[in-house]
Amino acid sequence: MRWRELEEEQRKDLGYKIECAVSAVRAAAGVSKHRLALAFSAGKDSTVLADIIQRFCPDIWERLHLIYGDTGVEYPECRQFWQKCVADWGLDGRAHVARPACTAEPGLKYHAQKRVWEWAIEMREIEKVLKPDGKLKSTRALEGLAP
Repeated sequence: MRWRELEEEQRKDLGYKIECAVSAVRAAAGVSKHRLALAFSAGKDSTVLADIIQRFCPDIWERLHLIYGDTGVEYPECRQFWQKCVADWGLDGRAHVARPACTAEPGLKYHAQKRVWEWAIEMREIEKVLKPDGKLKSTRALEGLAP
């Protein structure tokens, strides 16, 4: 999809966007030959997707498993929201926490990366670690700025 096409899609109303999301969910579920799972970060995107599936695809929701990735750097509020969702949505037996092994690669942890990010903004060095579209090049690039 080209940028202009994306802009046109973004201007369409919410009902249309929900229809597109439901269609995509149904298409994905239709090709699955195994259990269905949604990676749930407790962030806005996965929460909205879970809500759409609950409301508009109850047949899919009834067999959907949610997986929360606990990497050790999540905000406590996200963990609490995950636990609340599991309880509120009655996900007993369909809610799973994945605890991936820590990477053996050396690097700064989240809080240190955040401090480097804030320092880079303050020192007007942030452009050195951003792509032309404004996204972060990599955490390695950010770590390279560490004073």
